[in-house]
Amino acid sequence: MSSVQGRAGLVRSSPCRAGAVPNRVAREVALPSPHTTEPAGPHEAVQAGEGSESIRQPWVELIPRGTKKAEYRSRPTNIRERVYIYASLQPANRPVAWRQVGKPPGELPTGAIVGTVVVVDCRWDGRQGCYAYVLRNPKRFRTPLVSRNQPQPGFWRPQF
Repeated sequence: MSSVQGRAGLVRSSPCRAGAVPNRVAREVALPSPHTTEPAGPHEAVQAGEGSESIRQPWVELIPRGTKKAEYRSRPTNIRERVYIYASLQPANRPVAWRQVGKPPGELPTGAIVGTVVVVDCRWDGRQGCYAYVLRNPKRFRTPLVSRNQPQPGFWRPQF
């Protein structure tokens, strides 16, 4: 797996390819878009639904920045609401992605919920060979939240 420069300035960093069987994961980053900041707690300004999406750094950092517009997954989802964004404990080993965020591994939070985003659609992307969860209106927490329960790959329900 390696990151490559794709169409229209998009960066793809995953094994997903056009024509792939829908059982692989990909991440795509589109540049640029403004981002917003949210108060420290999830209940002070934007109430998220019950779900949380687990994503590795540095890709999770690109969501609150507003530069990551879609999360590519092997399975479709019916979720159409604001969800928490969880930065997985294990960061990705993708130098190109780390250069894109301008920070070395270890400088971004891991093992915490860093913000929220609205999942507005899910559609099959034949070019990527995965389902695209379309993301809108990201919000960053000033202070990341730590869930009491164990995160899972994909969507899971954090307990505070």
